[in-house]
Amino acid sequence: MLTMREVAERQRGFVAERVRAARSFADGLPKSGLAAILLSGSVARGDYFPGKLGGNIDVTVFSRRGSGLGAEELFGPDEDPDIPYHCVSRGGEGFQIAFGELFDGQAFLARDEAAKFALGESRLLWEDAGAFTAAMAALSPALAAERASLRAARLGEIRYLLSEYKQDRWIRREAALQLHANLDAAIEAAIPCLFYANDSYAPAKDRRLYYACELPRLPPDFERLLAGLLERRPDSLADYRRREELISRRLLAFVTEA
Repeated sequence: MLTMREVAERQRGFVAERVRAARSFADGLPKSGLAAILLSGSVARGDYFPGKLGGNIDVTVFSRRGSGLGAEELFGPDEDPDIPYHCVSRGGEGFQIAFGELFDGQAFLARDEAAKFALGESRLLWEDAGAFTAAMAALSPALAAERASLRAARLGEIRYLLSEYKQDRWIRREAALQLHANLDAAIEAAIPCLFYANDSYAPAKDRRLYYACELPRLPPDFERLLAGLLERRPDSLADYRRREELISRRLLAFVTEA
């Protein structure tokens, strides 16, 4: 598997050109009524790696609350209405723009977790009088409290799925398949806790495992641990015991203590 770091190294020059294109795009926007412009997505992370279908540069633009600005007024017509972003082309590059008013505390907390993660990995290109930085600083205690609450809820779910009560129910029925399915659900609940241990929200499910491998704080030999957890013989109770010991002693122990 190519890690994100390996992809970023391979794509370094290509990504640098996209970053310059994003800065040029931000510089060219009229700033009246705007609060902040951010580079988001894979170009911000450094692992932009478009396939045969190509790709766009992700940009997030916040207007001042009450400015009344519209996307077409700022960026021109949306060139791909089927995508849930405002899409435009500039200088041979495609941009997909998330546009909206700068959030207050409640509006940000109401966002789904993947959207919070995406904003957290974004890079600031421009802001008006520190507007975005100040908004995030004001939110910091509430965000930390929310991540702690999410962590507690997921740990509770894991403990329930792996509880003696749940195990006994399916062992008596010789239902190894259900035991493995419950353990899979426990692994799925544990992965976001790795992000919380790194003071981050968790990304969307379709990229969570891959991104987790790059977190600064992880259990020792994490990729090998993950491979052992994901390998399974669904008809084997002995293999369930092996996996259950791995998640309890290695993964759950880490996210509980982190």
